[in-house]
Amino acid sequence: MSMFLFLTHNIDVALYMADNIFVMKDGSIIEQLKNAASYTDFRHDYSRMLIESLPPRSPLHR
Repeated sequence: MSMFLFLTHNIDVALYMADNIFVMKDGSIIEQLKNAASYTDFRHDYSRMLIESLPPRSPLHR
């Protein structure tokens, strides 16, 4: 079993790399997700705000 701490601001990378995701705000953990598979798994208002602020994935969605 391996474990490592991976810090990122890229939600897509976190979803790909991690089994457990922690969302932090002002130095505090505000949400913990286990086995998150998509943006819809995030429930906290701050997490939702971060996801809604992401640019569109494709120029077709602008």
